[in-house]
Amino acid sequence: MVKKKLFKLKAILGNKYNRFFGNANYGKFVVISHPRTGSTLLMSLLRSHKNIKAFGEKFKHLDNKNCNMVFNQIFPKKSFKHRGFKIFYNHPSDSNDRSIWDLLKNNQSIKVIHLRRENLLRAHISYLIALKTKEWSSVDEKENGIDCKKVHIDFEKLFKDFETINNNITETRKTFQNHDFVEILYEDLIKERDITLENILTFLGVPQRKLNSRLEKQNPEKIKNLVSNYEELHKKLVNTEYSFMLKE
Repeated sequence: MVKKKLFKLKAILGNKYNRFFGNANYGKFVVISHPRTGSTLLMSLLRSHKNIKAFGEKFKHLDNKNCNMVFNQIFPKKSFKHRGFKIFYNHPSDSNDRSIWDLLKNNQSIKVIHLRRENLLRAHISYLIALKTKEWSSVDEKENGIDCKKVHIDFEKLFKDFETINNNITETRKTFQNHDFVEILYEDLIKERDITLENILTFLGVPQRKLNSRLEKQNPEKIKNLVSNYEELHKKLVNTEYSFMLKE
């Protein structure tokens, strides 16, 4: 009976309930990454935990707000749940206000989950397909033919993408070296999900429980079936440090 009354009170007061009755020392976290790394999947999984409030790309578009305002909305003075959000290296994309990065750097109570993808070629291809199909995530397998997905690789853009992401990875590690910091691979999140999620929950300091998401892997096909100029791609990468990305 008491729990039911508390639940009703929380529903009526909303955020005010947190502000008055929550814990001021609740856990805070951020997922730092770049597109097509499984960040939407990870946030969906974390959101299924009853002790976690996980937000999406709150700093992608500020819409005339300032970073401090959005930051305080995500992290109120008190909360009953661990709270966090995801951000990409280039956010915000609609403003010159980059102060969110100083807010994160200067607040060492915020735990950092650095999500990256070893196969940057796969990430690049996935991004091109998403641009083409306008489908950035999926809750079920699509029956579209492979030709609807097939993309053409611009090698100048590909290598520039590799360089930019690798620089961002190095900078992120350096910037947050004094934070509680963990690096998670997309490949592990897909192939060893249970162990990877157990490690993340331990890192965040929340109870272990089974996490669920309806999201599905979007592009399981072989690279050679997704790229129209695959032979040229193979020649460009086969004798470089990126050759491992061609392996299926």
